[in-house]
Formats: sequence, C-alpha cells, structure tokens
Amino acid sequence: FLGRTAGLAGIEVPIAPTRRQKLIVADAPAVPQDAPMTIDEATGAHWRPALQGAYVLLTEAGTAPSEPTWSVPTSADFAFRLLDPASADAVAHVAPFWADLWERGVNWTLHAGQYDYTPDHRPFVGPTAVDGLWLNGGWSGHGVMGSGGGSRLLLDAMIGTATGPSWGLRVDSPEGNPFRLDRPFGVERHDVL
Repeated sequence: FLGRTAGLAGIEVPIAPTRRQKLIVADAPAVPQDAPMTIDEATGAHWRPALQGAYVLLTEAGTAPSEPTWSVPTSADFAFRLLDPASADAVAHVAPFWADLWERGVNWTLHAGQYDYTPDHRPFVGPTAVDGLWLNGGWSGHGVMGSGGGSRLLLDAMIGTATGPSWGLRVDSPEGNPFRLDRPFGVERHDVL
C-alpha cells in the first residue's frame, strides 16, 4: 500500500504490487525435515522443510502487477504445477519423493501475498518532497531481510544522526542514497539490493 498511501500526499511512487503464492504441505512424513532448501535452477521452483512437511514456492516472473489488496487470491493451478510430476515446474524433478507424495495424495493449502516491486528492484528509503513524509518500502520481496536495516538508516536520517556504514550510505543526502525516490532507474537482471 506504499504507492497508494504516498499518493494521498501527492507523491507518485513507481511501485508494482505483484502476487506471490506459497504452497503449504503440512504433515507429510516423506519430506526430510533435515533437508536444505532445494531449488530447481531451471525453473526456480523450490521447497524447504516446514510444519513436518514443506513450503513449496515458485516465482512466476510473468505475473502482472495488480492493485494492492488485503485478500490476495490464490490459484489451485499453482499447486498442481508444483506437485504434479508431469508439470514442467514440478519439484519432483529435483527431489523424487515428491512424485510419491503426488501418487499417494497429499493435503495442501495455498497462501498468497504481494511483493512491492520497484523499477530497479531496490527499495525506497528516505525523505520525499513532502515535508515529514518518509519512505521505507518497495523491498521487492526482500522486506523481511532488508527492512530492518532500512529502518535503521531511515531513523538515523529522521533524527539527524550518522550511524550509517562507514562506506557512505546515507539516506539524508542524495549523493549517498541509492534508495532515494528520485533516483535514476536502471534495468536490473536480478533482484540485487
């Protein structure tokens, strides 16, 4: 909701809320709970142990952005694409026990949310043209990992302290802030913070 909220103050934030889904397969004893997160490099489909089963995910690069919403719809097709061994995106391609689970039948649940993508996949952290309006958002799916550090930088800028890294990242000066709203946007091949 960053773009919509900033818009109330007349600030345009180029951000694209995009649906991301998570397949939850709980209570599946065949899933080794000591396994590492396992990624199919060809498709990006991946799973990791959780809830005596696994979380199974796939970033669908072609998903169109949508309006921000609290109730993000899910699609059963997502689950079948990941679980059916005949699917090109099946996790059974990298971990054969998933094919056995498919054959026996497995209970699953889908959850969905939205990632807020920016044009260059980097967040917005810093002040805006509206006095007192500051941004910390658009983490492009990396908010759990990066927003804490972004909050520290933002707080430092808001109260006028300089505890940023010694190599010069400062949200209170345009030349030292690669996360400012008015930065030039380059096209990034990957999500790189």
